[in-house]
Amino acid sequence: MSDLVIAIKQLREQLGESQQAFATRLGLSVRAIANYEAGRKPTPAVLAQLAQISYDFGTKEVARVFTRSYREACGSRLAGCTAEEQALVRMVLYLARNKHLVPNWYEIRLALLTGIEAISADKSGTRMTNAEDIATALEEGHRLVARNTQERITKLARERAKKTSTTFWAAYEDVIATHPHLQRELLKDIEQDSQKDEKLASTRTARREKK
Repeated sequence: MSDLVIAIKQLREQLGESQQAFATRLGLSVRAIANYEAGRKPTPAVLAQLAQISYDFGTKEVARVFTRSYREACGSRLAGCTAEEQALVRMVLYLARNKHLVPNWYEIRLALLTGIEAISADKSGTRMTNAEDIATALEEGHRLVARNTQERITKLARERAKKTSTTFWAAYEDVIATHPHLQRELLKDIEQDSQKDEKLASTRTARREKK
């Protein structure tokens, strides 16, 4: 009996449900549940449901089995394995293509990056995506958001100050507190600028000495 079959039976038993009740919870037929418990592999959409139910009910060990099966089924596909994923992929793609029409596009990117950071930091073992793919997305996200970090922090601070009727510097501090990755990127930018200045000064000194 495979780990997946054991996990399905274990989850149903932990919920105290019959095959009929379990099927109703998942929006499936009793035959489908019986087939899964007999060895047929669920679709990615069902695996995602099973993982979420397991996670919600605190059965993380069982959830890890479902997430691992989901990762094996979907791999690094970017098109989406479920109807929900496909819809969200289209939404984000259309937002990106029409960003000039989206007034809060920068905030949306920040929210997406914050979400990827949370996934990357997760230690529960229930991530639905390979660690390597998450690391790549995180690196690309930081690179995207890091451009002109100071300018973006200033823009967010001005907008927040206007909305909350606070001073610019109070809003600035609030932006830094609520978007820690921006502070990290800003410090990184400052360090890089400092290194460039030191290199430039060193070059100028060397030229003077040659003269």
